[in-house]
Amino acid sequence: MQSNKKPDLYVEIALLFVLGILAGVALKVEAGKMITIGFDDYKMKFSSGQYNINDLQKKINESSLPPEEGTHVQSTPDTEQENQQ
Repeated sequence: MQSNKKPDLYVEIALLFVLGILAGVALKVEAGKMITIGFDDYKMKFSSGQYNINDLQKKINESSLPPEEGTHVQSTPDTEQENQQ
């Protein structure tokens, strides 16, 4: 009886191994259809509600300035020192 159980064990392990491979392949195929992590981003269709950061920054800068100073140049520490001298 012992001789029959040993081959059955090997067959069961082999079948379990094949089942694991098939399940892994199936999960990978299904996950590939649903999950993207940046690799295919250039293929994605983007919605029309995108924002242009440069235009938003210009509008914010223009709205935060007083009306008489419409052409205000932002000062840096170097230009502040030059203005003080």
